[in-house]
Amino acid sequence: MLKQICVAGAIFVSLGVQAQTISLTKGQKLQTRVVTSMNVGMEMLGQNIETISKSTNTSTIEVKDITNDKYVLSGTLTRMEMHSSAMGQTLDFDSDKKEDREGEVGKVLSGRLDKAQEIQVDKQGKISSIQAIDSAGNNFADQLNFAEQMAQGQPYPYLLPLSNTGKLKSGDSWVDSTGSNETIKVITTYTVKSVSADEVNISFTAKTTKSGTTDVQGMPMEVNIAGNTTGSATYETGTGLLKQNNAVSTIKGDIGAMGGKSPITISNTVSTTVSKL
Repeated sequence: MLKQICVAGAIFVSLGVQAQTISLTKGQKLQTRVVTSMNVGMEMLGQNIETISKSTNTSTIEVKDITNDKYVLSGTLTRMEMHSSAMGQTLDFDSDKKEDREGEVGKVLSGRLDKAQEIQVDKQGKISSIQAIDSAGNNFADQLNFAEQMAQGQPYPYLLPLSNTGKLKSGDSWVDSTGSNETIKVITTYTVKSVSADEVNISFTAKTTKSGTTDVQGMPMEVNIAGNTTGSATYETGTGLLKQNNAVSTIKGDIGAMGGKSPITISNTVSTTVSKL
């Protein structure tokens, strides 16, 4: 159960921007690099379990199509580096190492590596659908499929969040509410720190909640959690593409299954960079 929670607990001058829209080009390719440091504390059967992990995921994204109401993207996880420790055991993995990919961990993670996944994003930058990758019984792929379905309706993390005020200028602030308590409810406050001909710099704070019963791999799980996130992001002015994002989050709550309930605390730091290919 702890693995599922770690994965789901798993995506944020006075010159105005003249075109306050997202501008992508069919065939455009990007590379993303996401570095995540996470500490998960959970009490199970009277025992406190702490899991500390750091991962670096590298992916490619291609704009496959653009219609009147959406962008059709293809995302492929091309490299995964991971180190974690829990209950006196450590795990190290680098998908670029042949011996790691052929080992037991590599067999588990192979459910996602180098497999293209379609993602549809509406013209407001919100995720409208994410293709579930055939897991073929792979537990890790199942966990990611579950987490990604929870992300539907949320802002796509590599695009500029759009306000309803038109072009942006320094000092502008707005609130965006997405999702629901049954999936993931996120209320985010954005503040424009500066705008130039090249970059838009935004700071943000977010409150995240989830409550209710969730089906995880056929097992009903009662999830009641709440979290806070603070961060900053830099976007390319002309396209709305993310260049750099740094965020810190803390989540607290409890997880219940089979009549039991376990308190949980998650703290993580995420650094994301995006480059054009």
